[in-house]
This record gives sequence, structure tokens and C-alpha cells, in this order.
Amino acid sequence: MSEKFDKAKQRVLLDHRFFASMMMRMKWKEDTTCEAAWTNGREVGYNPAFIEKLTTKQTMGTIIHELFHPMMKHHLRIGNKNHDIWNQSCDYAINPLIINYGFELPDGALIDERFYGMLAEQIYPILMQEKQDQNQQKNDQGDQNQSGQGNQQKNKQNDQKKKSQDEIRPGIDENGKPADEAELQKQENEINVAISQAAKFAEKAGQGFAGMERLVKNISTVETPWQQILSNFLYESAKTQYDWSRPSRRHEQYFPSLHNYEAGNIVIAIDSSGSINELVFDKFISELSSILSNISSEIWVIICDNKIQEAKQITVNELSEIKPRGFGGTSFKPVFKWLDENDITPTAMIYLTDLDCYGYPEEPTFPVLWATYGWHGKSTKIPFGEKILLN
Repeated sequence: MSEKFDKAKQRVLLDHRFFASMMMRMKWKEDTTCEAAWTNGREVGYNPAFIEKLTTKQTMGTIIHELFHPMMKHHLRIGNKNHDIWNQSCDYAINPLIINYGFELPDGALIDERFYGMLAEQIYPILMQEKQDQNQQKNDQGDQNQSGQGNQQKNKQNDQKKKSQDEIRPGIDENGKPADEAELQKQENEINVAISQAAKFAEKAGQGFAGMERLVKNISTVETPWQQILSNFLYESAKTQYDWSRPSRRHEQYFPSLHNYEAGNIVIAIDSSGSINELVFDKFISELSSILSNISSEIWVIICDNKIQEAKQITVNELSEIKPRGFGGTSFKPVFKWLDENDITPTAMIYLTDLDCYGYPEEPTFPVLWATYGWHGKSTKIPFGEKILLN
């Protein structure tokens, strides 16, 4: 361990007991293969050459930065996202907090007033759209030289990309294997307990700080609204354009409103077994209708218990008229079989179910989001796709 890094860790141990407690639960190691640093929630790797370019205070800020990622559970929420854009989104989300608590970050740390107070999931689609716009501009202009404002914008984007110094790696289990659904839930619970204990440790040492209680509460309860995850899932599965001229009426913060959202086939599969929750069903359909009202797509609805009860193409205005039917046992296989037999490959599938079923098909080639609820929904491990818990 480099002398500067060791000194920075000692300063954190002595002066910042809350963060010291979180730091002690991580394994820290030198890694000359990385550009700057990385974390997977259990370990932190750092390049000594990068540390040597920093002051001791900036090294302390780097340590706190690498702690904030697992504290905010960023490594547990990567999913199928673009890793580079996710890294940037998470940095934009936490860097203002780190500075606010009196730490100094390395030069070039990602800071943007647009993203103050936003979660990484809220920042991610904005950066993805900017990346798409940049790629489109590059394709449109071909090899022609840019000048004036266009050149400045390109340079700014290139500089921004270089500023993303660290890397968030997906969570792993104790054996170093990719964390499954159960492991991710276990680590989330462990982080919540660790944060609570760190706060008590700091208070006992007389090192509580302004805003610590609020920070602990916010981090321990950080949970991206399922509505946001649902919207992001559809965004990642299709091409989106944003309109900054008006705010989204569904949120207090100023978010871009979706329009010209062009997708192919979107399949909404509904588990109509006897255990379906009508309250959750109505809430889910209402939210889905709101999101799909901004989407130009072909919508297929398939109602299925242990066999297909209904399968039809509808408009978004007809979603509210959909009612479950069947109320038999549960099998997920008929829906996927029906799509295959009818030669339909969706851009995305959303399957509303309590997951009280043990028969899954083989993993399809299209993305699947399991919108689930209840005890089974929370505890059941899915073999593929992503999962949101409706509350």
C-alpha cells in the first residue's frame, strides 16, 4: 500500500468514524491494471500511480467516493445497463454529496448542476440520450471536419468521457462469482445494517456530523421507484427522444418528457392465476398506460394462467379495459411458446406476476422485466431478465 494512500486511510479512521466504519468492511488492494480505482461492493482496487498524482486530501476524497458507491448500492443495480454511462451517472449522483460533507475530489470529477439531488437511475437515461445524439451527429457528419460551436461541443463531450475515472463492477458473492438475485438482496440488507451501525459508532465517538441522520435515512431506504425502473426498462429497449421544454407532471423534479418514443412490439403478459392481486393489477395497468401513452409501438397483451386465456393486439387506450381471466394454476411457458408460434419477437416483454411458479422457459433473445409483488415476488429468484417489486 502506498504511503500516501495509507496516510489518507488513517486520516479517515481518526477523523471520520462514520466513513471509517464503512471503510473497514471493505477489502482494499493495489491494482495496476485499472486506470484509477474500482469497486464491486466487497473490494476496492486502486492504481498507486493514480494515487501518487493526488494530494492527501484528494486521496481521502477518492476513498470516500469508493465508499459511496456500495453505500448507495450502485453495484447491485447495474443490470443490463451500459457500464460506462452507469459509472458516469453514479458519479454525478454522489460527487455533490461528497463535496458537501467537506471532502476534496480529484481534478476533473464529474459535477453537473443539472443532476443535483437526482438518483443515478434518473441521470442514466439523460446521458444515454446524449450519447445517442452524439453518435447520430457523428454519423450525419461523417468524416467532415467540425468547426465553431460543434467542435467545442465535441471536445466538451470527449473531456467529459475522460473524467469518468473509477469503475463500478457488478456485485459478487463470497466465492467471487456473479451475485444472483438472492445474493443481491442479502448484500442490500447487509449494507443497510452496516450504515446503521456506522452512524451509532460515529455518535458514540462524538463524531456525528450535520446531516448524518438524514444521509443514513436516505441511503438506508434508497429504492428507485418501480415506476422509474419500468420507464427506464422501456427506454433501454427502444429509441427515445427527449423534450426539455416542459417538465414531467408525474414528478416534482424537472425531468425530460418522453416523446417520439419509437419501439417495435411490446408484449404485456399478465399472470391471471387465482393469486393475482387486483389492487396491484389496477395500479400497474394505470402506470403502464401513462408510460405507453408516450410510445409509438405495437402493443400485445397476453393473459395466461397455466394456458393462454387471451392474446390480442390493442391500443394504449384499451389497456384500462383489460381484465384478468382464467384464475387457474400458473405456468410461464405458454406465453413464450405462443410468441414463437406466431413469429413475434418483442422489443421488450413485461410480465406481471407474483412469481408463484416454478416452470420457466429457456431464456429468450429479447429483454424481459418481471413486474412482481407479494412474498413470492420478493423472495423468488428469476432465471433471466430483470425484476421490479410493485408496492
